Amino acid sequence: MVKELLIPRQYKNKIRIGREEDSGYVVSKDHLAKKLISVGCENKTTFESDYLSVNPDAEVVIYDDISGCHLADEDDRVTFYQKYIESFSELNITDPCIIQMDIEGAEVKLFGETDLSGIELVEQLVIEFHFHKRMWPIFPQNGTDEQIKKALEVLNKHFTLIHIHVNNCGFADGWPMYKDVYDPIELTFIKKDDSLPVESEPFPIKGLDFPNRPGAFDPVIDWWVK
Repeated sequence: MVKELLIPRQYKNKIRIGREEDSGYVVSKDHLAKKLISVGCENKTTFESDYLSVNPDAEVVIYDDISGCHLADEDDRVTFYQKYIESFSELNITDPCIIQMDIEGAEVKLFGETDLSGIELVEQLVIEFHFHKRMWPIFPQNGTDEQIKKALEVLNKHFTLIHIHVNNCGFADGWPMYKDVYDPIELTFIKKDDSLPVESEPFPIKGLDFPNRPGAFDPVIDWWVK
């Protein structure tokens, strides 16, 4: 059951980075590394820009297959590579970092690989996880059930989940649920810490979480609450 692989742990020191709708994420304030690797921003860089406001000594590396990035043109702390990331090793992780990833389902393949070089240096991973492809009206899965399960197992092996938020754009656009989980979902992981107890409250958190699409139905999720 996929929900068993999505059990968040209690973590109180969380902040929001980015705007109060799509492209903003809840993160751990204690795991803001000096390097942010952003994969798949589509030139929507409110998260990256806000990260630099919160952590001004940081550097940002952005990978995307679009033709350019305005933030990189305006800020010397930002480097942009026009590149579609096909394997985790292509991120070239050599220093502690935080990763923000929104690659429309390619994450299933990425975290199903055997070569995860540098993953031990990732202090925090903020990822939008897509169970289905954005292809109206058929929405095929981004891999088999076994591949999706493996990707989530790998994430749980290396990290501890501290936050979940449903991207209600999927619900508003008619995306199907995967098993009994809304699709897509935003997941915030920190470096592995098995000492943290299971979360006791439902999400979203008022004042911290905001609907990706304002005005649309924003589901409450609580399957981990006893």
